[in-house]
Amino acid sequence: MAFANSQIWITHWAAHQVGIWDPVTNIFTPVFSTPTAAGGLAYDPTDGIMWVGLGGGTVVPYTLAGVALNAGFQPFGPTSS
Repeated sequence: MAFANSQIWITHWAAHQVGIWDPVTNIFTPVFSTPTAAGGLAYDPTDGIMWVGLGGGTVVPYTLAGVALNAGFQPFGPTSS
């Protein structure tokens, strides 16, 4: 669960979806889909990035519009091995 742009974001694990949940009506509105089961969320308001934990243990950065950022995306700058 993450709070972004004054909305509560959650995942629908089995449906591979990330979206907005309204606790008053208990309605989930999917915003985007992921290639595998979607799990944990974290939102970075500074960069507007939604970090999505996916099945298999990967974490992928997405825009709130559901655009997956490229594999070379380095939010913390280059890292060395």
